[in-house]
Amino acid sequence: MPSPTARPCIVWFRDDLRLSDHPALRAVSKTGAPVVCLYVLDEQSRALKPPEARPIGGAARWWLAQSLRALQASLAGLDAALVLRKGPAAKVIADLARDIDAETVFWNEIAQAPHLAVADQVTRAARAIAGRFTKAAAGAEEAERRERPCRRPAGRLEAGAQ
Repeated sequence: MPSPTARPCIVWFRDDLRLSDHPALRAVSKTGAPVVCLYVLDEQSRALKPPEARPIGGAARWWLAQSLRALQASLAGLDAALVLRKGPAAKVIADLARDIDAETVFWNEIAQAPHLAVADQVTRAARAIAGRFTKAAAGAEEAERRERPCRRPAGRLEAGAQ
């Protein structure tokens, strides 16, 4: 049960729209803090993808909508909600963190996914502001799947930082 006095933590869902086998969600659940689940539709940062990447089309939008509905239903079963936002993810995450006075932002780092450049922006922002980079500890099973949770102190993210 979350502590009523603890500051909330944000879990940023990216291409990992599931509850099971979700390292960041597992890591944040161990903090005992209230959890705010977030998905950001960041079409502006999609331009940072390699040239061979295509913009999100109709079929992908349909899949995304269905996946977000399924994730919302799963979270509702746990008495949690999914916050949906649109815009540059680095700015949206920093703004939400400030608005809710979040302690930390968690997300899954996905190896060999260079098209997810916005996570790199958030990481660079945290490094530039904090002068350091921290990650939640990941077990061997996450490492084998090449996915591990990332954790950034929310107060060290700056809106729009690149």
